[in-house]
Amino acid sequence: MRIGTPAVTTQGMTEPEMAQIAALIARALRGRADDAAIAAVRADVAALCANFTPYS
Repeated sequence: MRIGTPAVTTQGMTEPEMAQIAALIARALRGRADDAAIAAVRADVAALCANFTPYS
């Protein structure tokens, strides 16, 4: 899997957020069969994204 950084760096995310994103991806992959785990990851993604302005 190749994941590029331009979309998140454009929003102002840096290394700490990249580490969070990697952890979120790992949690999603590990919990892919668990609806509650995926819902928790989704909520954490929303919380992370709420701290940054989307680009337009």
